[in-house]
Amino acid sequence: MVNGNGESLSSLGIDVTPIIVTFIMTLAWGILAIIGGDLGWKGRKSGVILCLIVGILAIVGQFITISAAQIISYQGTQNTIPAAPLSTSLYYFDPILVLLGGIIGVAQYKPPKKPRHKRHKHRSEVTKNLDEATKNLDEA
Repeated sequence: MVNGNGESLSSLGIDVTPIIVTFIMTLAWGILAIIGGDLGWKGRKSGVILCLIVGILAIVGQFITISAAQIISYQGTQNTIPAAPLSTSLYYFDPILVLLGGIIGVAQYKPPKKPRHKRHKHRSEVTKNLDEATKNLDEA
């Protein structure tokens, strides 16, 4: 990351590792929520539980800081860079929706019904029907 003056964040004394970790964790929560939603849509309970767990982790991750606030001096001014959270998910309302979807999905989950197999007619019934059909043809 380089600004217009050709200076990078590292040259200004800013540690970029927490920024990258925050980005990756936010992206990971989103991808896992999409996978869980797809599995839940297909009727699998594992997808609903995945959405529930991801929603909780995304919300809790917002309150876990992975770096302290930094004060840097740049061109005679002092700037404060706030502490980096584990994820920036709560800047949006997506994790709340994922969590609500997981809770509703777990509460309303019904296992899919297994299809019943049609009973096949017993062989004697089939032969009886054939005998009746042949008798009807003979009479006609």
